[in-house]
Amino acid sequence: MHSKPARRDKPQPSKMARRKRKPRDLPRPTRDAPTSARNPQPVGASSVAIGVSLEQVLGHYANVAVIKHAKREFVFDFLFATEPSTVLAARVITSPAHAKDIHRVLGVNIERYEKTFGSIPEE
Repeated sequence: MHSKPARRDKPQPSKMARRKRKPRDLPRPTRDAPTSARNPQPVGASSVAIGVSLEQVLGHYANVAVIKHAKREFVFDFLFATEPSTVLAARVITSPAHAKDIHRVLGVNIERYEKTFGSIPEE
């Protein structure tokens, strides 16, 4: 006797997943909006809707960056250092290719910044 395999119903998406994001739900790009490594348009200017929480929109302040690498990844630790403690504000782990893209795009954005606001003093 052969038995039928159990039927697996697809999980239903949550109400949040089904809700289409409206343009007003996303932060509006400004004239000086940062650009992504692979897309020179200002972030948020494309037609792809990216869901973000309020916490993500507000971001995290960091005054120290520690960058480490291994053969297959780069780790960017962004820290908020105050006396008497230091807190990890955010960690980004990415591939060497993306790290190189970040390096290039950061350079382009620093050049734009300095053209607009003047030279950034080195501390």
